[in-house]
Amino acid sequence: MIRSQILLPTLIACALGALAGCSKASPDAATPTHTAAPAARYVAVARGKVDVEAGLLSMDASVAGVVDRVDVHIGDHVKRGQTLATLHDEDARAAVTVARGSLEQARAQEKLTAAQLTAAKRLANTMAKAAAAGADSGQHATDAADRVAELNAHLEAAHAAVDVAKGHVQQAERALQLHTLYAPRDAEIVDVDTQPGETVSPQSGPLFQLLPDAPRIVMAELDSAFADRVHAGMQAEVVLDDDSAQSLGRARVIEVGQVFEASRLDDDAAQHGHARTVRCLLRFDKPVARRIGQRVLVRFLPDATSSRTP
Repeated sequence: MIRSQILLPTLIACALGALAGCSKASPDAATPTHTAAPAARYVAVARGKVDVEAGLLSMDASVAGVVDRVDVHIGDHVKRGQTLATLHDEDARAAVTVARGSLEQARAQEKLTAAQLTAAKRLANTMAKAAAAGADSGQHATDAADRVAELNAHLEAAHAAVDVAKGHVQQAERALQLHTLYAPRDAEIVDVDTQPGETVSPQSGPLFQLLPDAPRIVMAELDSAFADRVHAGMQAEVVLDDDSAQSLGRARVIEVGQVFEASRLDDDAAQHGHARTVRCLLRFDKPVARRIGQRVLVRFLPDATSSRTP
């Protein structure tokens, strides 16, 4: 009995101590360990796509005509100035021939007028001397001087005619040149939408799509709520916008747009006409070999994180 009276308070004390210990530990157990939430790790998150600066190059016909020859195919790599296609140019070549003939004619007239002026000046000088010596009444000297003035005017007109003819030649040669489409820069042909015999015009739409030889960039769309949080120089993590979320490495912000516009990436953008985004361009720290248009997620890092070497 005495033993039980001694043990009971001891057991109660132990139980209370255990309960007290549990009550102290329970707040820590109930409160999760603090980790950097996405909102803390990233300044903003935006959808984007892999692109090249300024995008693909669309090549339209500069003049109306019929396609004579197509010199490239999809997948070909072209150099700047390389011929892509040629339109039938017989009429344009004929126009160049006519313009050059007109120029030669104008030059010949200019040369003839200059020779006539030289002869008229000699005659006027002779008549003036004769009149001064009293060998002539002076009328012939006056007529000769008038002829010189007339030929001077004709020569000025001949000079102007040559200049006009040169302009016509340049116009005709330019029109002929427009019958050939050239690659504006080194690029890969990604689409060909024409063939020999097809009638085309500047309104027909692109005949070729070119992918320039340029580093890949990311074109992201920042929600209007986060636009002011991002600035040039910030770094971001870029991952594929799919279940794999594969990392493509880091990229640095090179430009943040100053204009709000409707999303071009959101498939439901038509249903969310009020949604406004700001375009943001990023350049990868290391070259990335990804197809143009690949969808990605861009996670913008705080400046303190951006300054650290990954």
